[in-house]
Amino acid sequence: MRPLAILSLVPGCMPLAQNWTEDTDFDVLEASELSDAPADPASVRVVTWNIKYGWGRADIFFDGWGDASELDEGTVHANLDAQIALLEQIDADIVMTQETDKRSKRSAYVDQVTYILENSTFNYAAYVPIWDAEYVAQSGLGPSEMGQVVFSRWPMTRNTRIDQPVSQSDPGYVRYFAPRRAIQWVEVDLGGTPLTVYNVHPTAYSLDGTKQQHLAQIFDRAGEAIGDVLIGGDFNVIPPGSVNADQFDDVVEADTIGVTEVIYTEEEMASLDPFYDTYTPVIPLAEYQSPPELLDPTYDQTYDASACGARPADQRVYFSHSLAKDVFWNQKLDYLFTSLTFADGDVLQCPGDGGITAEPMALSDHAPVWGELVRR
Repeated sequence: MRPLAILSLVPGCMPLAQNWTEDTDFDVLEASELSDAPADPASVRVVTWNIKYGWGRADIFFDGWGDASELDEGTVHANLDAQIALLEQIDADIVMTQETDKRSKRSAYVDQVTYILENSTFNYAAYVPIWDAEYVAQSGLGPSEMGQVVFSRWPMTRNTRIDQPVSQSDPGYVRYFAPRRAIQWVEVDLGGTPLTVYNVHPTAYSLDGTKQQHLAQIFDRAGEAIGDVLIGGDFNVIPPGSVNADQFDDVVEADTIGVTEVIYTEEEMASLDPFYDTYTPVIPLAEYQSPPELLDPTYDQTYDASACGARPADQRVYFSHSLAKDVFWNQKLDYLFTSLTFADGDVLQCPGDGGITAEPMALSDHAPVWGELVRR
């Protein structure tokens, strides 16, 4: 999601936007009907997915495409149903989502946390907010509440929001209303050793090194965990050794309101080195980087019916994000890291990947990334 450029105050006595400055605990929701989950499982199928607030691939003004700022309830429900169907096709056990709306005008005020929980086989949902504004004036967004969620078949004994620094590159009135990034810290009771999960979504666009601060904070907090660790989310940075760092066909001109130029620096990419050095990634870095000479940064990024069948064996098979629905996945932003090991895992770019029949390109501007986490 792009930063908001114009935000306005409205009169009233209540705070117009919630801000959190300390670690804050939140409740864990339980489904009205529980499904059986294995006790002390030897392996767990985990997923990270930025679900784009239930918008599927509808254009939204955030990304410089058109002027739409809200969808109808039926469309939001249909998009969520399709996302749930994909997760059930791969037998997901624990899912980390980002950009999940709870009470936002743009998504018809659908509580997406409850909707997914009650219409899936997950038994528990842990939500932490990163955006809670009573009114956002730009393009008629209105009330906006969004956050990160961990859905699990097993109980969660902790759900803590860890605040992240706010970029100082925007004016104060923008910072007051803008999303406040956070690390979500959850502990899942699998039986035996608990699994400590960090669901993350650091800033996408900052001009003052805030992204690097966020990534360093995530790494430091994960290092404090005792026991098994899983880190996942939309990291908003491409891996070290990426061939294409700034030639993306779906980037709108940077002078468009609400749009920031997309260029990844070597310093930003290097912020991922500690994660690759310390944890096991679901996609090994050497596998991603080899063979980079096969990828010309000026390659055709157009998405059409043949894109899935023509995927080359280079970095493109691991890309998980594109802004425009007519541009195929063109950058890798989504990651899974663990202190354990992965027996399997991949990016679900196309129908057939991981056995799915769904079309991921139609469901979000991010592809799901899954891994089979081995506990013993």
